Amino acid sequence: MTVENTSNPSPGTSGYDSRFKADDYDPTLFDVTAELSATGGAFQDFTFERLEEDFRYDRHLAGYGTNCTVTRVDESTLRTDYLPTYRQQRYVTRDPESFDPEIDTRFETFTDLNEGGLAALRNLVDQMEWYLDEKYDEYLDQYESSEDFREEDRKEFEADRNAFEKEIARVRRGINCLEWDLEDGDGYLARAFELMNVTFQTKVTDDSGEMEYESWHLFQIAFILRVLPDIASREYDQWSSTPWRDDGAASENFDGSPLEALDVVDILWFPTGGGKPRLISASQSSTRFSTGRGGRNTG
Repeated sequence: MTVENTSNPSPGTSGYDSRFKADDYDPTLFDVTAELSATGGAFQDFTFERLEEDFRYDRHLAGYGTNCTVTRVDESTLRTDYLPTYRQQRYVTRDPESFDPEIDTRFETFTDLNEGGLAALRNLVDQMEWYLDEKYDEYLDQYESSEDFREEDRKEFEADRNAFEKEIARVRRGINCLEWDLEDGDGYLARAFELMNVTFQTKVTDDSGEMEYESWHLFQIAFILRVLPDIASREYDQWSSTPWRDDGAASENFDGSPLEALDVVDILWFPTGGGKPRLISASQSSTRFSTGRGGRNTG
């Protein structure tokens, strides 16, 4: 369906203006909407082929518009909107209070690992395992209920599940690294982790004692735990391995030698405003405190 203005210019206009090389009237139609209804039938969605097939994306569109968008009112009614808009929900991390038991990610808690810090970290990874065991099957049931769910989608879903399982293994390994350092190591890494939290607690507290925020996002503390063994591998060889990686080429360098922790680059993706700079600063702080053990004052 196309809407076109075919009315004649008003008598007060002369038509083409040679000075501006354009008509001196505007035939444009503004704020146009249209509604189409099918009697005794229903409109069928079409598939937006330019969007890759993925179980996470809904590729169904009610219609294709030029200089407008098409929305579905009901199964037999479509409406055009002259101003294309899309409302994107803001990505936020899960609220630690929504878990049972609640996940404590406060800076203050992690300033003393022996007095509650380690217990809070263990609860974090336990809740991650609960989510893997309970929630993934629920989501799979939801996806499978869609008529468009394909075998390829199932494989991608399982790949995501496996990736999260590896994430859990790395987070737990980070906790094990802290526990080892407290029990059998020299304590520098654990103390660096505590001092990192002291630093952030001090940074966000104003002169009146009010805190801008008091805790880590869940993805932040999980990522910090992931990279702690990598930081430790600079001083302790037993943390240089990459046991979470798949066997074969995925665990080898180009020359066939085994990958070590510092051979692997972790890329963190999270939308703007989620707290990535804070996380980078935290990792740098922890590294700086732990490497200062040898008397290093700069770098």
